[in-house]
Amino acid sequence: MFLACVDRTAAALAEFEAYLELARELELISAEGHRELESLGGRALFYVMKLAMSLDPAKAPGSDSSEK
Repeated sequence: MFLACVDRTAAALAEFEAYLELARELELISAEGHRELESLGGRALFYVMKLAMSLDPAKAPGSDSSEK
């Protein structure tokens, strides 16, 4: 159940990134603000993915799910 919530969080971060790009293209935010938010979003995604891989080792890069 918790893993599903973590997966939804990763999806929400991807959606946020799309809206962030749109806001920048429409000049609703400055280039500096965009860089800062993009950096924070990347950091958040990194930790969400680490959490997801710790909850489900089969999703880890290089793992072989057929070994189960």
